[in-house]
Amino acid sequence: MNIRDAILQAKKDGLCITRKSMPNSYFYPTNGVGRTIICRENGSFVVPGWEPQLNDLIATDWKISTVKPEKITDSQLERWSADMIENLKKEADKASK
Repeated sequence: MNIRDAILQAKKDGLCITRKSMPNSYFYPTNGVGRTIICRENGSFVVPGWEPQLNDLIATDWKISTVKPEKITDSQLERWSADMIENLKKEADKASK
């Protein structure tokens, strides 16, 4: 299945998606600050902000997992937003040197 179809189907049940070629990697796409969140098998969050590469976008081995992510709290979103801003500042500082 392609990534779009996997996301649409998983969204209905609030589940993560995964790839057959990437066992134990679970992705939860959002429209929020976290973008696509990488989850553990128990549904806890590992890291927000995963960005698929070209190979991920054109792959046909996507599937719906049974992993249901934990609820995202406002404090998590605020922390992720602050972390992303800090990382962007660091990258800008490096680029200007």
